[in-house]
Amino acid sequence: FANATTVRNNNSSRFGKFVRVYVDPLSGCVASATVDHYLLEKVRVVDQNEGERNFHVFYQQTWGRGQNPKRWRLLTRGAKTDAQGVDDAADWDATKL
Repeated sequence: FANATTVRNNNSSRFGKFVRVYVDPLSGCVASATVDHYLLEKVRVVDQNEGERNFHVFYQQTWGRGQNPKRWRLLTRGAKTDAQGVDDAADWDATKL
């Protein structure tokens, strides 16, 4: 859900991961690990750079419901509502499954 079109990449992941590795002090071996997932660009929801899109799922949802994303201000801030080679309505159908 957190991929977006940027000026460099049509399907850029906006996710981040932080891995904590716990080492047993006696043996020096890995005892366990945890992974924290987070969204890198929360600001993208309300503002995009020129030529970029918001998160794909917003366009998928609007086209999937038969609406044009150009109606929504948060989806037109970057002046780009489509992505080359992407069928947002079809992707929404696949996402709903």
